[in-house]
Amino acid sequence: MLSTWSKNKNKKFVSLEQVTNKSYTEKEIMDTLIARNKTVYLPKGNEYLTLTTLIHEFGHVWGLCDQYPLDGNTTNCDPNHSTLSPRGHIILEEDAIMSSASWHNPLWLHKDDIEGIIDLGSRQDMADTGWAAPSIRVDGVTEILPKSFEFGQISEITLEPKLLSVSLALHTSTEGKVLIQVKGENSTRWIDYASAIIGDKIKTRSFAESKPNF
Repeated sequence: MLSTWSKNKNKKFVSLEQVTNKSYTEKEIMDTLIARNKTVYLPKGNEYLTLTTLIHEFGHVWGLCDQYPLDGNTTNCDPNHSTLSPRGHIILEEDAIMSSASWHNPLWLHKDDIEGIIDLGSRQDMADTGWAAPSIRVDGVTEILPKSFEFGQISEITLEPKLLSVSLALHTSTEGKVLIQVKGENSTRWIDYASAIIGDKIKTRSFAESKPNF
């Protein structure tokens, strides 16, 4: 999958070393995952972190399902061992490792990922592996709460006649306003150019506006 998907010129996998410009030993990667305090951002939009992709796929080896809607808004989760909404729909966790690939990459397992593994390890209807019961209980798993404003970065600015495009990455869980201002090369006055109101939790990688006669 990694070798064939990267042939698409618009998408590519990148290593942790490429993103952080730092080499890691196997132990350092494991220590980072256990510490649960590091997030990697890929605001370009066409890059995907190999590490979290591999962890996601290995989650399927444990029996974890995909925490994102499949074709037709279906799911491959077991309804007998998943959290259901009042209407009986699977409750998906978009921040879980078992969710889809994203530019926002927490380097730790989400509470839902851990609870899923513990639950699978505790089931009596699985094949008898002879493994010991999990030493961690589901109710003992802590959930990491996101910061109100976690990340913001302008990744690209394109200026053409009568067109200004700004691509930015923004991760916030609070209401707010994004305001883009411009000024001429020889001017000292900033002019409001475009704005967007954020009224709910948002994770987006692009915000582009065009304005005639600029």
